[in-house]
Amino acid sequence: MKCDAIVLARGGSKGIPGKNVVDVLGKPLIAWTIESAQRSACVRDVVVSTDSEEIAEVARRWGARVPQLRPAEIAGDRASSESALRHALEHMCRLPLTDMFLFPQVTSPIRGDRLFDEAAAYFAEGRYDSLFSSTRVHNFLWRGGAVPVPLYDPLQRPMRQQLTAGEIYYRENGNFYICRTAGFLETECRLFGKIGMFETGEDEALEIDEPSDLERVRTALEAGRTG
Repeated sequence: MKCDAIVLARGGSKGIPGKNVVDVLGKPLIAWTIESAQRSACVRDVVVSTDSEEIAEVARRWGARVPQLRPAEIAGDRASSESALRHALEHMCRLPLTDMFLFPQVTSPIRGDRLFDEAAAYFAEGRYDSLFSSTRVHNFLWRGGAVPVPLYDPLQRPMRQQLTAGEIYYRENGNFYICRTAGFLETECRLFGKIGMFETGEDEALEIDEPSDLERVRTALEAGRTG
């Protein structure tokens, strides 16, 4: 089953100026996501939605389609990713629309060569409506507040290897999402209906928000090249 990969990349970035095109081991950050999608057999087109001429030019140089710039009213700090995804589906993707679409995030550039293909196959086999990439959380979790509340029984502190499936926590790591197109357009939410969870490795969960994150990602990518 083919899908379009929709990559969102705004021009404004407060934590890291020019984050989406910052150099990461000799190529702009966004190129890592574009190339990952291009290598995937399940991807028909890689479409980049951006409000920045610079990002659009870089994305085209790396082989992505950028039919138009994202309108200003859905490009600000308070605009949702969902509004940009809807705009891309309605105005940027080729017709006929694919039955599902992939939403990989630029800030999580580490991916195995078959990650998207394996996730798409899992999505289809599970007959999911939406899916997110996840990472297993090994820590003992607490809910914050004036009085912290444990999300486990401290009197029966479990060993990791003794945890049952229902006692293991996962987090959305933001690497990618997959959605059925019709369901997304109806709900305008990336997670809806029957939701699947696709577990990835720790490196694939690394996300770039601060300058220090860039160094961690560069180190992990370099290790992957030489490992």
